[in-house]
Amino acid sequence: MEAIWKVFADCKSEEAALKLASRSFVLLGQAPESLTAEPYAKGGYVIRAITRLPVQEWSQIVLLALSQAQAVGREWVIYGDIREELEAWSNHAAVSGVTSVHLQVLCGPNCSFKRQYQSLRD
Repeated sequence: MEAIWKVFADCKSEEAALKLASRSFVLLGQAPESLTAEPYAKGGYVIRAITRLPVQEWSQIVLLALSQAQAVGREWVIYGDIREELEAWSNHAAVSGVTSVHLQVLCGPNCSFKRQYQSLRD
């Protein structure tokens, strides 16, 4: 399972944005598999990253992802249908210069919780 991150940084260059994002992922204790930066329409940069979540059960995935989120920010807002995805947003990043962080984890078609939930509905 993978976590998809968007880190919004108040930077003037791609290099500076990637440095800020790297500091955020050091707090996770995990290097991202991919890390890209591009200018954000509202100013600064948005850095996109993917990290692996080495667990299989949906409840464990959600707990691990939220634990990681707490390392990079606070006051997270969680929205969406938790049975199918975890989507969270924080405007209170732990790294100075990072303005916001977005996290998304999709349950996917092979997700154990989704299969269990579907069997309850059938």
